[in-house]
Amino acid sequence: MKQRKRLKQTDQQKNNTQTVLTTGQKIRDIITPFIITILLLILADVIVILMAGLVTGVYDPDRVTDAVPSASIISTIVFYVLTLIMMRRYMRFDNMRFGHDEKIWRAGEYVLAVVTTVCWGSVVSCVIGYTRLSHIFTRYGTAYNTSFADQNIVLLILSVVVLGPLCEEIVFRGLIYRRIRVYAGSRVGALVSSLLFGLYHGNMIQFIYAFFLGLLVCAIYEKSRNLKVCVAAHAALNLWTIVLAYGFRVETLDPSTYSFLLPVAEGAVAVAGLVVLFRQPKENKSGHASD
Repeated sequence: MKQRKRLKQTDQQKNNTQTVLTTGQKIRDIITPFIITILLLILADVIVILMAGLVTGVYDPDRVTDAVPSASIISTIVFYVLTLIMMRRYMRFDNMRFGHDEKIWRAGEYVLAVVTTVCWGSVVSCVIGYTRLSHIFTRYGTAYNTSFADQNIVLLILSVVVLGPLCEEIVFRGLIYRRIRVYAGSRVGALVSSLLFGLYHGNMIQFIYAFFLGLLVCAIYEKSRNLKVCVAAHAALNLWTIVLAYGFRVETLDPSTYSFLLPVAEGAVAVAGLVVLFRQPKENKSGHASD
């Protein structure tokens, strides 16, 4: 009862916000977190290049990673920290404008969202792999190798599993999607925020992957109204990516069988998870929805 009342008050706050801002102001409000994120990404690269230059004497961006192999991941960590500091103020501001409409999810719902996201991401990755787009867009291979090859595992997990999901979910679901949802609805919000999420990743392969991942995570956020669920799902997917990148295999299976069975199993789990996660609640005799 209290949750429904809080959501009703939140919807009223959203309607009041919509009547205050002009179309131009809404567009600026939506795009501002994205622009700030890109600027902070550039700033973090500059900071790390300058620091590496002071230590090694190498200031050429193309040669910094040769002189300091961990420079790319340190730059990413600096970027995430700067972004979290900056976006904290925006999140507080949006909670004041739109209300804090978080739902409470049970542990089982968390697990379902996490498993579904991991399997969905793996299926999308396999489909992209089968298209052999990486042979056309070769920049992805370079970016992938830079992200995972010869990296300190602690820094890698800190960046990819802890800070990355938290930062990206705050920016793209907590701020951008939430604002568009208020101004134009959830479908437009999911589409536009996922497109921006793809562009943020900087190459065509990751654009496609991030776009489809963004659509699912937006749906989870819309279902849960809980950013913690999105962060947990995103973190689990990134952790699974690291596990696969470091050569996880089932020893009793040959590589061809493994490469066939794993995507099939993940696809089946993803479909089942989507059906259960987004099924419409049944109505009881009194006309109220029930699980």
